[in-house]
Amino acid sequence: MNIGKLNKRISLITNKVVGGEVILQTIIVWACKKSVKQSEFYASYQVGLNLQMVFEVRTSAYKLSLVTDDTGEKRYAAQVTYDGTTYNIIRTYELDDTVEIVCG
Repeated sequence: MNIGKLNKRISLITNKVVGGEVILQTIIVWACKKSVKQSEFYASYQVGLNLQMVFEVRTSAYKLSLVTDDTGEKRYAAQVTYDGTTYNIIRTYELDDTVEIVCG
């Protein structure tokens, strides 16, 4: 595994519906901050997305963000907070034992 240094603390935020009310569940995990690949940045920009951050976390840590709604729907984190700023998760990519989280 070449995940790099897990030296950044990020918050994974998941929306959970309980009794018709949306509750934010937040967990803090260690991550490796990476750059957005240039080709992915420009491709996403052409379709109106602004990719800003990429984080890599251990799969076991990412799975802690999984919640189940009252309806039985399962959801993973939809947002990441890093250094005081909240970003939407655009996509995730699961590798062997890590998950790449692309934020915009």
